[in-house]
Amino acid sequence: MKRSLSPAAAIFLTFGFAATACSGGSNIEVVSQDTAVSNTATSDAPDNSVVQSNGMYSTADFATPTISWDSCGDGLECGYIDVPINYSDVKSKTTSLYVVKHAATDATARIGSLLVNPGGPGFGGSFLAESADNIYSQAILSSFDIIGWDPRGTGQSIPAIDCTDDYDHFFASGDITPDTPQERADSVASSEEFTKDCFDKSGDILPYAGTNNVARDMDMIRRALGEDKISYFGFSYGSELGATWTTMFPDTVRAAVLDGASDPNADELLSVLQQNKGFEDSIATFLAKCSDDSTCAFYNGGNAEGAFDDLMAQLDENPIATSSGRPDLTRGMALTAVSEAMYSDSYWSTLESALASAQDGDGTGLLALYDE
Repeated sequence: MKRSLSPAAAIFLTFGFAATACSGGSNIEVVSQDTAVSNTATSDAPDNSVVQSNGMYSTADFATPTISWDSCGDGLECGYIDVPINYSDVKSKTTSLYVVKHAATDATARIGSLLVNPGGPGFGGSFLAESADNIYSQAILSSFDIIGWDPRGTGQSIPAIDCTDDYDHFFASGDITPDTPQERADSVASSEEFTKDCFDKSGDILPYAGTNNVARDMDMIRRALGEDKISYFGFSYGSELGATWTTMFPDTVRAAVLDGASDPNADELLSVLQQNKGFEDSIATFLAKCSDDSTCAFYNGGNAEGAFDDLMAQLDENPIATSSGRPDLTRGMALTAVSEAMYSDSYWSTLESALASAQDGDGTGLLALYDE
């Protein structure tokens, strides 16, 4: 039986994901060499010979950086690369990017380096190289050095953007579905406070942490690796980064795969709405499957949709306790938890149990997903 999305879920996906959709992970599948070879993105190059019209220098105007590799695990090498914080200043201070390499397993079959990015934005990507054996096919592993890095301001890169010592204050206590004038005013005030704290603590790098500069960093990584051309695999927001990089540096692109691609011509609002449609379809499928399966922990007599609405309404009025000593679980936290589970159906059984526990007054399971 076909089911439409319930009202509470629709509200959640319209408003809640505007705050969370760009911060989650990506559903990473095993990829093959054929895919990496066949999907190449190119476009016209900017003039890199002098200071460009946007006031930025070409990466070629900066010295080629170096990486001193150290062993950091079975088959892994790690190091740092120094790149300019501000590409409009040839004397700019530098930021150190953390880079991890999973070397090609067959030196005779090696094609080159494959830069990988998991999306976000806002968190590191070095784990993609650290976990390469579990992500990529043997054809990819034998032919490419898998290069994962923590983009500027994230992960183990230095300095890392750190906005507050109490993230729960902003993300656990707030209402991500404000439906009264006071709730909307509180949401704006919280956002303004968080932004001020970010600039107070990380103002040296925060203004330079955008996509264009990360794309420039990718070219600096390519140069440090000694590659004339390089391949790229980006997921989710990583597709936007990849499109930016291929546009800025087309002559250095060997191949590029943009998976789960966003529309590069969409403005910020349209992009969020397009992504929310995907989440809407996923949660509708999740609830429908649960309602059709009596073994689902959130079955609720075949009415998982109605139970979900009721639970979210309850949490909006009365947050529930967890066993962690953290703040009580709010609707905003619960919806963020559900959003994390929508990135892969491998999380769905965990989500079923977490929702059922929340019905019984224990928010610990949803809190664990919220923390993902």
